[in-house]
Amino acid sequence: MLWTLAFIGILFSAANAAENEPPEELYSPDHRYSVRILHSGLPGADPYDGIFTIAVRSGQQYIAKYPTIGYLLEGFWSPDGKYVAVDNRRSNSGDYLWLFRLSDGHAVRMPVDASPGHAEDTYEKYAKDMVQRVTRKFPELTYHEFTKLFTFAHAWTSSCELQVKTNVGFRNLPDQIAFVLQTYKIASEKLVLIDEKVEKAPWPPKKA
Repeated sequence: MLWTLAFIGILFSAANAAENEPPEELYSPDHRYSVRILHSGLPGADPYDGIFTIAVRSGQQYIAKYPTIGYLLEGFWSPDGKYVAVDNRRSNSGDYLWLFRLSDGHAVRMPVDASPGHAEDTYEKYAKDMVQRVTRKFPELTYHEFTKLFTFAHAWTSSCELQVKTNVGFRNLPDQIAFVLQTYKIASEKLVLIDEKVEKAPWPPKKA
């Protein structure tokens, strides 16, 4: 996916102008850890990798920093206090999910387009994979009809499994959205898929 500095600047300015500005920092329930967006890139970072920095802090000390773009949405802290899943909106479509190990800030998972040295077609491959997961259940929702997707943290289970949700939009699904709800366990510091559900839901969501 191609990014431009002008587009990201407009996106961030629009977010700041909104009634509810995005958070600058997300804190753990006990306030021992936090994740922060720094409004500057890492020294020597390629602007296409990130004009901002996402940083993990233990107390007042930064323990890890990674190049990014966009802004923070929400943080999900694991019940055992070992990990945080962070949603970092990076554009108007895409993979927003980071998973950090709190002991040292290691990124167990980062957005597919944020990986160092990623190819421009990484997002396209990711999108095609997600669409294929949908079309196995709903064959009428082809890649030709695909418009955009959003991948973000959904919740932690009580047994410390991470639920990740991807909303997938299609032109021939104007009043609904398909979604892929995946449940992962963490094994050897990697996410291992243990369950997956594909469904449709009204879009925009109906108000209660």
